[in-house]
Formats: sequence, structure tokens, C-alpha cells
Amino acid sequence: MKRKSTLMLGATLFVALVVTLAANAEIITSGLVGRWIFNEGSGIYANDSSSTGIKGMLNGSAMFITNDPQKGSVLNIYGPSGEVDYPFTNAFQPAIGTLMVWVNPSAMQLSDVVRMDTNLLVNCKTVGTFYAYNLRITSKGNAVAILANDNPKNCKKSPQVVLQGPANQLKANQWTHLAMRWDGSTLSLFVNGRSVGSTSYFPDSTGLSYDSTNPLKVGAAVWDFNNGYLEYAGNLSDLRLYNRALTDTEINNIAANGQ
Repeated sequence: MKRKSTLMLGATLFVALVVTLAANAEIITSGLVGRWIFNEGSGIYANDSSSTGIKGMLNGSAMFITNDPQKGSVLNIYGPSGEVDYPFTNAFQPAIGTLMVWVNPSAMQLSDVVRMDTNLLVNCKTVGTFYAYNLRITSKGNAVAILANDNPKNCKKSPQVVLQGPANQLKANQWTHLAMRWDGSTLSLFVNGRSVGSTSYFPDSTGLSYDSTNPLKVGAAVWDFNNGYLEYAGNLSDLRLYNRALTDTEINNIAANGQ
């Protein structure tokens, strides 16, 4: 009985140690453009906890809530026209970078979680509305990373490089960490800190065909030919953008313990 009590005490102390280490983990700030935790609890501005200080404005049905069972205060988008817009800054146009966020969708449907638009494919000299970068989810639980496709050899093909992870990686009403990384030649996608795919892409002089002053958007609508406009529905937490390609280890550490 004494041995059993000792084992139970040891397990309890180990769990407490892990929780303490996670709580005290040093945040990875090198190359951090912005970090929006979404823990305001109320108001219409999403504050930037990094040194950059870029505020986002909540629109439509986007609001802060304080009753998430796991994370407490988070961002919630629950209906049409809900999104967060961050005013344009050159800092949102990194030639290489890493974008990540925690998602907890209330419904699995095609939706753009975070995106930066551009109005021109620089090398291809193609005008339109394209994604410079975009982190998306699908109705089948896939994570998707999208970059502008500005390869001169493929100008007449798709204007986007699309990297889709396996199905059923995301579940409704369950927190999942998503990350995409572009390093100048390779686009990589991560789910809960684990790599789920990579593909090559062709950068141009700006890195990702940056040619606009569009805002960075969170939860903005995406057009679906079968269903019309679809928007993200659910909770979001700890959005980050870096202007460097984080290592696999760094991405895993952020997903595992919030570094």
C-alpha cells in the first residue's frame, strides 16, 4: 500500500512539473511579427502581445468569450460576416515566414482561418485576387496551406500552390494547432506540431507576390461554388506570424507547451 501511495505521489509531482514547465516556457520571440492571444474577454480590438503592437478590429459576429473549458478567454466567430481585420503593414509580407494558430471549429466546413491577399502575380504579370498566403480547413478535417504560385513556367495553370494534409486531422469542438511555413523554396504544413506534408514553390522578387495593401484577415469568408460564401465558425486562440522559417522543433514546442 505504501509503494502504491509513493507511485501515485510521484505521478502527481511529475504532472505538476510538466504543467509548471509549460506555464514558464520562454516564448519564442525571434522573428515574431505579431502574436494575438485573443484573451481580451471583451471589446472590439485584438491586442498584439508582441513588441510590434498591431491591433486587429473585430467585425460582424466576431467576439471575445471567456468560458472556453480549456483556454478560458478566446476569440469566437459564430455567424455571417464575422472576422478580424488587421490594417496593412509591410510586416505582414515576409519573404519567408511561419504562420500558426489554435483552432476549435464548431462545424467542419471549408473556411479560411487566416489569409493575406494579393492583387498581382508579379512574375506572371497576372492581375486578380489571389492568396499570398492562407491557412484553411475543409469539411473533411483537412488542414490546407496555400501560397501564390508565381512560377513563370506555370503562369497559365493554377495561381495558387495548394498543400493539403490528410483528412480527419481536425475535429469539430476540439482544439488543434495549425502551422504553415515557407522558407523560400518549400512550403510545409503542420498539425499539432507534426509535419503532415511539404511541397516546392517558386518565389518572386517580393517572396510571395506581395502587391497590395490588403489587411490580414482572420475568419474571412471564402467563396464555394456549391454553397456560396462560407466562413469559419468556432473559437480561435494564439495567432502568430513570424518573418522567418521556424524549425520543426520550434513549431513542435509551441504546439506542445506554448513557447
